[in-house]
Amino acid sequence: MPLPQDLTWDIQFIMASPSKVPRSDGETVVGHLHCVSPMKMSKNSRRYFEATLQTGREELNRVVCFSPEKRDQFIHAADNRQAVKLVATRKSISKFSVGFPVFVSEIGISCH
Repeated sequence: MPLPQDLTWDIQFIMASPSKVPRSDGETVVGHLHCVSPMKMSKNSRRYFEATLQTGREELNRVVCFSPEKRDQFIHAADNRQAVKLVATRKSISKFSVGFPVFVSEIGISCH
């Protein structure tokens, strides 16, 4: 009996290495931001910051944003406990923790 499509992805996610799991570009993610980090510098000399996005009662996701000019918006949303919509994000697998998706936001944040 074939597996439902959502279960198929979960099995692939567990069994495949992070580089072989398909990425989905252009996703929109809604949630609440917490713990916005100071600016950091990547190994490739790109400025970025991190935050935690709560998308469910117990569902937390790491966010990495390479648009430094958006940091003030992230801080404002986190401080005011406003729901945000991150658009044009890319969901990928973290190399540093098992099963913890990372949403990388290049563009687009709106507060609700």
